[in-house]
Amino acid sequence: QSLRPSSHTACLRSDPAAYSGEDTNSTALAAAALRSTGHTREAGRAVSWLLSSRDRTTGGFPYFVGGDPDANSTADVLLALDGDPGVDPSVLDGARHYLSTLQVDCTGAPEDLGGIAFQDYGTGLVANDAATVQAAVALAGVSLPFTGATPGADSPALDCATPSSSQSSASASASASASASASASASASASASSTPTASTTTPAQRAAGYLGRLIDRYAGAVPQFDYNSGRRKDGTVSAGDTAWAVMAMSANRCSKAQRDRAVATVEHEASSHSADDDPGLLALTALALDAADGDVATISTYVDRIGATMRGQTSASPTPTPVDSASTTSTTAPSGGGATSSSTPTLLPPTGATTGSSSAATTALWGAALLGLGVALRRWSRPKGQHA
Repeated sequence: QSLRPSSHTACLRSDPAAYSGEDTNSTALAAAALRSTGHTREAGRAVSWLLSSRDRTTGGFPYFVGGDPDANSTADVLLALDGDPGVDPSVLDGARHYLSTLQVDCTGAPEDLGGIAFQDYGTGLVANDAATVQAAVALAGVSLPFTGATPGADSPALDCATPSSSQSSASASASASASASASASASASASASSTPTASTTTPAQRAAGYLGRLIDRYAGAVPQFDYNSGRRKDGTVSAGDTAWAVMAMSANRCSKAQRDRAVATVEHEASSHSADDDPGLLALTALALDAADGDVATISTYVDRIGATMRGQTSASPTPTPVDSASTTSTTAPSGGGATSSSTPTLLPPTGATTGSSSAATTALWGAALLGLGVALRRWSRPKGQHA
């Protein structure tokens, strides 16, 4: 449960009607934080609770137990479950399938192609930027934190091309001169070729490609959304969504130029002094820079700034940074995309200490960075349940 008045009181039971109590988003981030800091037993309990919240009809996950599943909650949970080798693969496949059913295909608006809707309201899928940024990371099969490989330049897109008029004429001529059986075969082929088809890219890559094109249109950022007008707000920056977009493009190895512009935007937003009171923004910035294989010293600075926001924490360095998720689990990237993985232990950038040394203080800081995502999810993500 997020924003409890006191950690000494028990969480309230999840209540989707009242929109309160234990929720999957906070629990998923806590599971990732606990696992990254070596608290595997506690993380396992969180994962067990998450599994009990699954919607068995769709394979997705709701915000509150018993509610309708949605893209953001499913993505958050998938990111937590992907780091646990004990989770049934069919559960992961089901969650990914649910997210793919929310992806805008060739029947949607051209500018929405590849984007992910928050939910399916039965009136046609509409891309939701906040849903897409998280779903694109989760669909890539990574767990937080991760470091992506160098991305390519392209922004993958759905192929909705139909045959040209010359192709149609040639097909008709061939059918007219062929035998009856050949004519039937040609007719079937022409019908199939006129149906919009997906390219060989994955749903994750197409979602990341959508984000690359979005960032091109909005000067290097994912913009804020105005619910009153139902439009994006030109000239604005949703820092949290932009950081998630960096992770999405890094995990799916695409849109390098757009990703690098987004990295610069996120760092600019996090450079202000007001960000020192915002561990959520600092956390997302550190995770985004790590995903983009950013500068060691810069990432360490953000981790230290997160530490300075902790109660009773007077100094965060020198301390080492905890093990990356790839060092404890082997994350297999989906065909054609995803973050790099290795069975060889790797460490995140050290913070004033040699690689391999240990410190409970800094592992707690990285856990705080992951938990800080919960703050960012509520400050920058679009309100849950909004149709946009």
